[in-house]
Amino acid sequence: MKSLEFTAPFNSVMPPYNQLGVLMDPDGEIVDRIWGSTVPNVQRPGEPDRDNYLEYPVLAPGWYDTHYAEHGHRGSDPCLVLENNKPVPINQVVNPKTGKRKSADYIHVHDGYSEVVRGSAGCITLEDGKGKVWLRRNFLEDEKVKLFVPSPFPWFNYQDRGDIERLRRR
Repeated sequence: MKSLEFTAPFNSVMPPYNQLGVLMDPDGEIVDRIWGSTVPNVQRPGEPDRDNYLEYPVLAPGWYDTHYAEHGHRGSDPCLVLENNKPVPINQVVNPKTGKRKSADYIHVHDGYSEVVRGSAGCITLEDGKGKVWLRRNFLEDEKVKLFVPSPFPWFNYQDRGDIERLRRR
């Protein structure tokens, strides 16, 4: 089974897509990579500043089961569906959007909204304009994929700029 592992956010890479997603085959060889983000952000240019950690669910770090769906996001766009759209753990005690304790459902990995706004209220987004093509190129319908989500707080992760350079060279 393939795995998609996201690095911790890199402060030296400007948001909104500042985490490297590395796709590996079952033998651990790098197949492909893409910039993305595991942190929600729906703020549009010109809107007041928001604290995305307080207003939107942030996935808890760990491994998740996913499958590819060609028309899974909004019924028309390709995505990886986390845990069959069932509740997954989040970092917050209460989901700011639903009031449910420690969980969010219908979480997907999908294309971002724009170059400056991820356009996600809880999902993992891939670099705008590249995510759909990348998903279609790398996955078959219903293909199972393991997904790793790091802590959104960089000081909890032990990756540094050297990790990203090493991954870029492969």
